Amino acid sequence: MSPEFSLFTGDPIGALANRYLQIPCACMTPNNKRLVALSNMIDRFQPDVVIDFVLQACHAYNVESYKVGQHVSEKHGLPFLKIESDYSDGDTGQLTTRIQALFESV
Repeated sequence: MSPEFSLFTGDPIGALANRYLQIPCACMTPNNKRLVALSNMIDRFQPDVVIDFVLQACHAYNVESYKVGQHVSEKHGLPFLKIESDYSDGDTGQLTTRIQALFESV
């Protein structure tokens, strides 16, 4: 039986809990799954840079961004940019400038 199918059988509360505990969210600690998932995506898509977009309301991802940046730089040798923003479009110009500068440096 595939893991996806087993989520829909048996105890629904247990299945939901198991599924959410597998999410590599920064609120889960230790959060090595996020770095593994990130490495898998880097290996698969071969990006030139990695941009970590952090919403201001998510303090856990904001704190974890340092570890993500180190991982990307040290393990993959890629440029890394952390962007912290909110849900508005008031910083669109600034973000455009920062991202363009990153790509020009590559």
